[in-house]
Amino acid sequence: LLALDRNARVTTTVQAADQNRMPGVVVLVGGGDPTLSAAPAGEETWYPGAARVSDLADQVRKSGIKPTAIQVDTSLFSGPDMAPGWDPDDIAGGDIAPIQAVMLDACRIPPTTLESRRSPTPALDAGRALAFALGVDPAKVTFAPGPAEGRQLASVQSAPLMARLTQMMNASDNVMAETIGREVARATGHPSSFAGAGDAVIAKLSSVDIDMTGASLVDSSGLSVADLLTARTLDEVVNAAAGPDQPALRPMLDMLPVAAGSGTLSNRFYEPDAKKSAAGWLRAKTGSLTKTNSLAGIVTDKSGRVLTFALSPNNAGNEGRTAIDALAATLRTCGCGS
Repeated sequence: LLALDRNARVTTTVQAADQNRMPGVVVLVGGGDPTLSAAPAGEETWYPGAARVSDLADQVRKSGIKPTAIQVDTSLFSGPDMAPGWDPDDIAGGDIAPIQAVMLDACRIPPTTLESRRSPTPALDAGRALAFALGVDPAKVTFAPGPAEGRQLASVQSAPLMARLTQMMNASDNVMAETIGREVARATGHPSSFAGAGDAVIAKLSSVDIDMTGASLVDSSGLSVADLLTARTLDEVVNAAAGPDQPALRPMLDMLPVAAGSGTLSNRFYEPDAKKSAAGWLRAKTGSLTKTNSLAGIVTDKSGRVLTFALSPNNAGNEGRTAIDALAATLRTCGCGS
């Protein structure tokens, strides 16, 4: 929100290779959009407003080139495609995927439920989907040897940034967090890598006086065991969004899941005593890892004050989430404004 235009879209293209040297070869060029979908025209996609492989194929057919092979250009992203401190088992578990410049439905297999496992070969999957749509043998899909330079044959665009951020926040979508982090990196002159995105986020927040003391980000999703953030930093981000000095951040408040109402809080804060319930009054972003839970957001207390909070107990075990929910809900009832 601080670095990008609210209407920013991510573009995926298809370009023609040198037809004299490689006749019939077309190149799928990744632009960093993980929401590109192979769903047929007319079928709903996992991400509303997602670009479609079928549209790319239609445009290629109209270009006059008859493809015989597909190359996939992933050169937009640099560095490794798995962050330091990530557990490879989380790919099959559905929490993360290798971060490559072109993916399908954020690598969900199948793209039907939130708990879908992820693919370990995102870019090749996208290339094979385009091959299928164009009637090309999937065995003829390879990685491009370098950045594509040929004539553009087709292009599609993602949904606007605001829609993608809302999807990311409500579903706690780690893959989207990683790719949007790289959008921030590119916009601020940093490499489109894990390290570049982490540096860009820290630099951008520091520029608006968020206290980043002790922060270490090796990814943008927070899944790495090497990430370090304080509750103070998280609270200052929420406070900046709720306060008067950073209006660009204010839309973040609308993206936060609502207690007992939406996103990752839809099944939390069901306090049977209505007088104590924070349902509907509290909005927050969740963070759930082994032995660690966090919750950062806003709540309106009984006296009408809007309070910000960030809670992040370490080594709290299975009771950690229950404990921070109870504490956050208490802020609704205190009426003290402190």
